[in-house]
Amino acid sequence: MLLAPTALASGPSLEPAKKRPQLTSAELADIGFTVEANTTDWGMPVSIGGGEVLRGTDIIISGKAPDQVPVGATLRLARFYPFNKMGLGEFRPLNIKTVVGSGRRFSMRFQLGYPGVWGYHVGYQTKGAASVFFGFEFQIATPGTGARPARAIARPVSIDPTTLWRAGFTKLPNTSAWGGTAQLSDTQVAAGTPVTISGKAPPSVSAGDVLTLSRFIPTDKRGSGHFEPVVGAQTKVKSDGSYSLTMELSKRGLHGYSLGLEQGGEWVGVEFQVKTT
Repeated sequence: MLLAPTALASGPSLEPAKKRPQLTSAELADIGFTVEANTTDWGMPVSIGGGEVLRGTDIIISGKAPDQVPVGATLRLARFYPFNKMGLGEFRPLNIKTVVGSGRRFSMRFQLGYPGVWGYHVGYQTKGAASVFFGFEFQIATPGTGARPARAIARPVSIDPTTLWRAGFTKLPNTSAWGGTAQLSDTQVAAGTPVTISGKAPPSVSAGDVLTLSRFIPTDKRGSGHFEPVVGAQTKVKSDGSYSLTMELSKRGLHGYSLGLEQGGEWVGVEFQVKTT
């Protein structure tokens, strides 16, 4: 069972309205938010491609869940908001989550849009009167300057085309983390109209590798969010290194998408945006 670093609260704060401190990396580590995942109470190995990451960069957390966390359980990410520099604070949930799969394995892929160094935890809350939280803690630094994060939002939000573009989801497919090529047949279509993305995979991706399509679910107006697989939308790389995926996107609105695969704890893929009406 994960206990908060000293005295942590969850839910609405009863603290007086005042400016809260911004903890340094060392101060966060002192209260349990280490650069590598703090799995003392989780009890199972976890890999985090974090530490210091640029805004709009994919972060992948993967590992195994303990026996107390059942297959099918939802793991959620929350940010730690300190009240003081001695470890007292609260967790506020973000709309970033994943599900424990077969073999109790999980993988959570997301982006963070706010600058600064923050403590986070990922875990599972049991149901019932005697609810218990099982999870692990860590810290992630996002270089840059800007306003402190507003109150965390635990539901999806919509973001404008510019913010989506800054998060890496461009009309012309963004291949900076792909290394191959990509062409998109259209960027604005009626819902359910086929859209095709095709190109050449990079040398690191082998023939037969499966590329999976995910939709970006924003958490805030600054580009934070996580990815959810689009059911049934995947394709295999052909023997000549080419790939092609035709998708029918039924969810209306402007959305960011990513097609790729996980390699060595990092996401290798192409990102783009499509608007469906």
